[in-house]
Amino acid sequence: MIEEESEAEQEIPLPNVTSEVLSKIIEFLNHFAANSFNPIEKPLKFQKLIDMVPEWYVQFIDLPHEKLAGLAAAANYLDIRPLLDLVCAALAIQIKGKTPDEIRSHFGVVNDFTPEEEAKLIEEHKWVEA
Repeated sequence: MIEEESEAEQEIPLPNVTSEVLSKIIEFLNHFAANSFNPIEKPLKFQKLIDMVPEWYVQFIDLPHEKLAGLAAAANYLDIRPLLDLVCAALAIQIKGKTPDEIRSHFGVVNDFTPEEEAKLIEEHKWVEA
């Protein structure tokens, strides 16, 4: 006779979520359960994360942008809105006021657009500058 797995023993697939990221998510959720923060207003009204959330969250999110990207992807996949908003706010603060070239340099992104393609994109998305 085949025994059925209990709910506690069932595996939950988490594609593209590393154990390091999962550990950070569990740390966040454990802290958030007892010490939540008010929703982060959008558009961001402040230039510093400390003006939006308690100090613990500022320290928690003080990670290289590569790790923030993995945390954002996992928070999005797992639908953890407060964590996703926190990570996105941290990334937004990092790029606010920077030129496209400065942003590319910050994140190590290669510009593979021709000058013509880039000019067309700028023209099509003028609203971004508003």
